[in-house]
Amino acid sequence: MDQTGSAARPKDATVLELMPANPAGRRLGVAMIALLLIGLAGFVALIVPNMDAAFGPTPSAHALNIIKTGFAALSAIVTMMAVALTVSGWRIVRSRQVPPPGALLWRPARIVRGLKARRLGLAYGAAGILCAALGIGLGATIWSMLGRVLEPRTISLPDGITILKQTSPPAQ
Repeated sequence: MDQTGSAARPKDATVLELMPANPAGRRLGVAMIALLLIGLAGFVALIVPNMDAAFGPTPSAHALNIIKTGFAALSAIVTMMAVALTVSGWRIVRSRQVPPPGALLWRPARIVRGLKARRLGLAYGAAGILCAALGIGLGATIWSMLGRVLEPRTISLPDGITILKQTSPPAQ
């Protein structure tokens, strides 16, 4: 114990190891945000005008195909994000360090090593697998649901039953 009554810490425990920021990481981050904003604007410009045509009283096949393609692209983006998370998790587990060596960083980051880094890497991998399942499931569900909207709506009734259109009585 020192004069203040607290146990002395080893010198290396108080020194934080920092991985420096990388200008290439900043450029990559800015480019990814710009692509995200451009993609979002394109998605809105493509999908929103076709929503009325697709879900109106008489759905347009062309509008539904555009919406299906837009949501398939959204599903592909989620799946690519899953791949990135899984690869990042694998790199962390393999190097036993967060951030892994050679990572492109926006700002300086504290280096975490050991069991905590391994747990973080496994969490990244699990999040990636979950994200992949959600992305693929989202795409398949939306594709099949929108396909059912275009199916012809025919009702087969038993013999002798007829549906009549009800009209209002004539005005007097």
